[in-house]
Amino acid sequence: MLVPILRGYEDKFGVGLVHGHAKLKEGEKMVTSGLITRPRSDVEGYPERWLATGQPYVFNVQETECPSDDLSSRLKEVFSIAGDIDGIDILGVAYLGNLPLPSDEIYMETTHGRVDTLALVPKGLDRTIWTCWRSANGAMCPVITCQKGENGEHVRILAPFSRDGVTPAEEP
Repeated sequence: MLVPILRGYEDKFGVGLVHGHAKLKEGEKMVTSGLITRPRSDVEGYPERWLATGQPYVFNVQETECPSDDLSSRLKEVFSIAGDIDGIDILGVAYLGNLPLPSDEIYMETTHGRVDTLALVPKGLDRTIWTCWRSANGAMCPVITCQKGENGEHVRILAPFSRDGVTPAEEP
């Protein structure tokens, strides 16, 4: 269902699990620089990840592209099937144009305090959960994975707009 929609966008846009690893303080947003994403309040940034509604929730210091209205509306239809958790979309759009996309490795996202870091690792590692996919060779292929905790659940998942003092929506 997603492959035909993303055809032609393979190296620019993908589909991501909407999630975050850090609570944000008032005025902060998650901003990516290279392979590191951290909360910042001193940078405007370019949108890099969007909710199904089109609202950006992660930004990049490098210029990005926004999905076309056609791509957004077609993906929104698919995302509505996946639904939401406590009003937060499960799936969103990810801009992948600033990220080299190797075919034999995958990016592992690790969290250190309030900083997320991407590093290339071999595909097929244990205790991971895929969090971002792209269309390639007629199939949806994972691009980014996160670690699972000892209990098999995703480690420290929070709603992307959670703020200190606010109970975030937890992934079931």
